[in-house]
Amino acid sequence: MSLWTRIFPSRRPKIVDRRHDAGWSVGDLAVCIADRFFPGTPVDPRREELLRVSHVTDGVAVGSNVLIHALGFEGRPENVSWESNCFRKVKPDAEAGDREEWVGLVERFSRRRERA
Repeated sequence: MSLWTRIFPSRRPKIVDRRHDAGWSVGDLAVCIADRFFPGTPVDPRREELLRVSHVTDGVAVGSNVLIHALGFEGRPENVSWESNCFRKVKPDAEAGDREEWVGLVERFSRRRERA
C-alpha cells in the first residue's frame, strides 16, 4: 500500500451481491409478491399475478450497484426483466396429477366389472 492510497483511499462504490439461487429455469411458474418496481412501466407485473418464466439472466439493478438474478416472462417485452427476489416460485402439485390418474384407473376398472 503506497502513501498515496493511504491519504486518498479508493472511492469506488461497493458492489452488493443480492443474487440467491432459487433454481429458476425457463418454464417455471412465478407469483409476484411485490407491487412497486422502479422505474414503473405499464408492463410491470402486478401483485399476486401468475407468470411463466421465459428467460433468466444475471445483471445489475437499475440505479444501483447491486448484482441480481432477473426474470423475464412470457407475454412481456424480451428486453425487460425483473428482480427474482420479487417473485415466489410456484411448485406444481404432483399429487393432483397422480390423483387424476388413479381416478381414471378406478373408473375404467369399475366399468369393466359392470360389463362382466
